Amino acid sequence: MFLLLRSWMKRILVLSLVACSHSDPGEPMTGDASATGDASATSDAIGSAPLAFCPTTIDVFGYSNVLNQGCGGVGPSPAAFADGLFAPGTLGYDRTLAGRLQARLAADGELVARFGTAWKVRSCAAGGGTMATFVPTEQDPADQSGRTGRNVTMCTNDPAPVILYSANNVTDTFHGGGLGATPDDPSAYAAHWENRFEEFRQLRQPGALLVSPQHEWHGEQTGSAGGDLEDCTWQRPRWNRSGLERWQANHPTVTEVVDVGDRQEEFKQHHSCCDVLGVACLPSWFDQADGWVHFDCQGADALEEMWFGALRTYLVSHTFTCP
Repeated sequence: MFLLLRSWMKRILVLSLVACSHSDPGEPMTGDASATGDASATSDAIGSAPLAFCPTTIDVFGYSNVLNQGCGGVGPSPAAFADGLFAPGTLGYDRTLAGRLQARLAADGELVARFGTAWKVRSCAAGGGTMATFVPTEQDPADQSGRTGRNVTMCTNDPAPVILYSANNVTDTFHGGGLGATPDDPSAYAAHWENRFEEFRQLRQPGALLVSPQHEWHGEQTGSAGGDLEDCTWQRPRWNRSGLERWQANHPTVTEVVDVGDRQEEFKQHHSCCDVLGVACLPSWFDQADGWVHFDCQGADALEEMWFGALRTYLVSHTFTCP
């Protein structure tokens, strides 16, 4: 019995050393302890009762930068929104974050030995798929920029019990944080983020919701008719994390939500705003056709590593109910 206990303790210690990347090394990690791989700190970790779902079907929600639009990824057709996109072997799917994770899961010997080969990672992302588009309720009548509810039917057929969500609310321009005359109001922005995230969670009711509050950083795109006039000093990317922190403070007993961090600080170094932002400038990760907003395949590689690391840590740190 002692040897068995020591074996489990050793396994938990190894898992606890697997940490997911966070945007700011100086910031403490927030959210569910399983985001850092600390299986011993979660109530449903290995050694506890199995979770009441099987994690081999996964839905990946987000916007154009979950499609990996700058690396050849595509979204589902409007007629197939409810089904999402799952088409392994096609370039448009394989280049999306979902397609990349599908390939990684199927190639991981430990995961295949435990869960089998029948993974289904569905892409539930669309260009402009920011948070307001995935919920039906407008949080503020004055904020019309989010196109509320446009993608609310995305992946509603056969919803997966596990959701990965790059939660980006940057189209909520009504509270400032960028170019324009609107005064900055980060508290109101965070409240909007919290409301939209909670509404999304209640609508989808997943067994596990792994979330990154805008996983990358890019410049602000104003949509000016004169071209891509953008600003390097906008605040809304960081305000997305403030929104998640507010949600966490107000929902301390929700265990199915896992904060996986983000790579915003790293993306700043690979963006042409690096000098203005006062960070070390490294080779660009951004698509030259749209060098401020859409990242290229190197940026997609970095986010694949972040998400796969967080997802794998979650999978090996818990037990599930599978056929």
